[in-house]
Amino acid sequence: MASGMCACWADVVQEELLQQLCPEEFKRFTNTLLEMEVSQGEFFHDWRSGEDSKAAGKNILAADQIEEPFQSLLVLMEAFKLKSGGLELDICFHDPENGDRYDEVAGLFYIVSGVFQYTPSGDKYKQFIERKGWVEYG
Repeated sequence: MASGMCACWADVVQEELLQQLCPEEFKRFTNTLLEMEVSQGEFFHDWRSGEDSKAAGKNILAADQIEEPFQSLLVLMEAFKLKSGGLELDICFHDPENGDRYDEVAGLFYIVSGVFQYTPSGDKYKQFIERKGWVEYG
């Protein structure tokens, strides 16, 4: 790995589980993303930037572009936590142009926490969760 690269890992949850546990919430979020006229990377950037960027006016997207997807993602995250027995859901984004040919993720993907040392909730769904790696340049 080059000196400008950073190894990354996450417990990646398959969309199949989200469709099983939270079908309406997952559909609302994915449909909202499809209807947006912005890239998944831009959406993720604004999601990850949080309140500091909003207060400083540093968001890439306009407020009217992000409100519905943000709200639908929050609803999905809360439903997942409730229906999974306490697992925490989040999103991540990887641009394969800034990685390596061996990366196991690309684009927007879903990560889950609370399963590293399989809790009772994590053990119940472990067949749907994989730890995956990728490389970031920069």
